[in-house]
Amino acid sequence: MKKEDFVSLGISEEVAQTAAAAFGAAVDAIKFEGAVDEAIRRSGAKNDKAVRALLVLDSGNSLEDLQEQLEVLKNAPDSEFLFEKSGCSEKDEVRLVGAVSGETGREIPDNRVDFSKLSYSELCKFLESNPRVKI
Repeated sequence: MKKEDFVSLGISEEVAQTAAAAFGAAVDAIKFEGAVDEAIRRSGAKNDKAVRALLVLDSGNSLEDLQEQLEVLKNAPDSEFLFEKSGCSEKDEVRLVGAVSGETGREIPDNRVDFSKLSYSELCKFLESNPRVKI
């Protein structure tokens, strides 16, 4: 929010200036955290939290500093096991095959009765023989 937005809410000029600066700083921090998460994910980290714990994240860090730190971690013998060898994470390579949404995979799906194809008398007989069924 801008200073004018806070002033329009009836807040004094000084407090509005402080609130706008705090709001801007919070937004910048959220953007930086998102960029850090994305950089860690793209680096091929197997465990994002473990890699994040090894990074030095200061308010003065740039994304280039972050990339350098990730490269050092990827090439260091004591932390290379935290990263995929190919450079992409397992999350990116997951593909679901064979499942079709809405199908059970059975030829006769759960022995269900298609009520739209029953006549009124057939429906009455079915409901008499299956009292717990709710339509």
